[in-house]
Amino acid sequence: LVLRCSGMALQHGGDEKGPWLKITYYDEDGADVSERFRLQTPAQRTAFEQLFIRPHTRTPGVPLRWITPADIVTQQALLR
Repeated sequence: LVLRCSGMALQHGGDEKGPWLKITYYDEDGADVSERFRLQTPAQRTAFEQLFIRPHTRTPGVPLRWITPADIVTQQALLR
């Protein structure tokens, strides 16, 4: 799948397995693809930081402060 990302949307939620964050990437041609990160355990949170926050932050070296998935959605303007 080749996606020329023209935007992304973040959505938070939770279920019986704990809180999650869903990221949907939108293509210039109208296609979309999404991924969901569970954020319950320390290992899940570390994986999220490495796989999503690190490559998507607009300010490398300045940590994004968050506790819940809703905090990340609130700070979406700091992501690219």
